[in-house]
Amino acid sequence: MVLQELDSRVLADNAPGCHTNAATLCTHNPDGWRGVCYGDSGGPAVTRTGTGWAAVGTVIGQIGGCWCADAPQVFSDVPAHRAWIASHTG
Repeated sequence: MVLQELDSRVLADNAPGCHTNAATLCTHNPDGWRGVCYGDSGGPAVTRTGTGWAAVGTVIGQIGGCWCADAPQVFSDVPAHRAWIASHTG
């Protein structure tokens, strides 16, 4: 298995094809046909911080589409769940 990276664009909650809310993120890739696929659920979405990387989402799936990455992808918004995570992990 090879670890891979994909630069994605976070879309607005009301962007075409996105039906997300404050607890989710919607992403899509400008070149298309790259993104989440079968078995990716729970995988991370990360962003660079000043000194490293921070988790900002975990894969839920994609909205519509028939093939991998042919539609916007949905992630659970990790910062929106920060209090719950902290209460269960310390």
